[in-house]
Amino acid sequence: MLVTLLMGISLFLIHNNFKKFRRISSVYVLDCAIFDSDMIPLMNGAANMCVYMKSGEMIKYIETNGDGDIFLLDANGLIKWKKSYLVHHTMKISHDGKRLFFFSMEKRDYRGVEAKFDKIIALDIATGKEAGSWNVFDIKDQLEAEYGQALPLKKSSPSYNKENKKIGEIINEYTHFNSINLIPTNIDGFLNEEIIVNSGRGFVLFFNRDLKLSRKFWVDRIWNVNTHDAQITKDGNLLIYKNWDLNTRNSSLEVISINTHELLWKYELDPDGQSFKSSKFGSVQLFDDSSFLYSDMDKGGHFTVVDSDGKKLSSFYFPQLDPRDNLAQTFHTIRRVKFEDLSSEVQGVLDKNLDRFLLKDFYKIFVTGGLITTIF
Repeated sequence: MLVTLLMGISLFLIHNNFKKFRRISSVYVLDCAIFDSDMIPLMNGAANMCVYMKSGEMIKYIETNGDGDIFLLDANGLIKWKKSYLVHHTMKISHDGKRLFFFSMEKRDYRGVEAKFDKIIALDIATGKEAGSWNVFDIKDQLEAEYGQALPLKKSSPSYNKENKKIGEIINEYTHFNSINLIPTNIDGFLNEEIIVNSGRGFVLFFNRDLKLSRKFWVDRIWNVNTHDAQITKDGNLLIYKNWDLNTRNSSLEVISINTHELLWKYELDPDGQSFKSSKFGSVQLFDDSSFLYSDMDKGGHFTVVDSDGKKLSSFYFPQLDPRDNLAQTFHTIRRVKFEDLSSEVQGVLDKNLDRFLLKDFYKIFVTGGLITTIF
């Protein structure tokens, strides 16, 4: 009788502590796919790009035969609007959740050669109407003056040669914009700036919410570096994933002072003391406790979470294989997201895994929740 009573009390306390404990849990978002903390699949947006909104709405980009469409879906998956754009690399929602920023492109003549020029577009999420746009073509003369000569065109990678009825195949590219990130709010020196854009060609750009260019920062004026995922840290410095430069073909994570250009931190050896490499993509996320995660996809889609002392906390490969090379499927960007920041739809998916969650995390709930402090 006593054992049954204690078991009943235990189950009751576990149930009550589940909601409390899940608030400190998190998931991994890899492009359109969402995984739990053990990389068990929860859901997949089944699109080229996805943005999950806390409201339960979802923005999808789907490209078919070179033509692309952006969809806003409500919490039930019904289409609220559809807009035709050719989008590349990424989409990002503003701090207030009212605007969608994304990359598109235009074909322009550059010194007698047809080349792709990156374009940034802002859409009003409620209506799908265009709220602003900006094209790198408009500052080419300024860039060339700062660089000291005409900027060399690069050959696009095969997967980046977009074919479109309006644009056609684009082989030469002027820049290679590949990341949009929100600038944290209330950071000194960035109060009127909303996003930071990585050019992939040695500099980053800062914009307000209306896509007015406020400034640029040169990471390397040699113009022979490949970078991804430029961000502003809570200290107001530049965090960047450097895929490679002229001096090394290996990758590194770097924090650089915006004011002095001083290299403040560099991570170039993994927890086992080996160099890592991601020549195609690069993703990094720095957490408040100075731990971080980064991707290193020389052997397929792989990422590692490291603590502030350089010790490996976890390491995962994308659970699905790419049939072309039988390696873990690669991904463009990864973010660890707190449970409380997820939409109710995704929270519901996690809640459906209650039984597995309780088995896996019973000890944590027992200690932190706590059967110890309550029963005894």
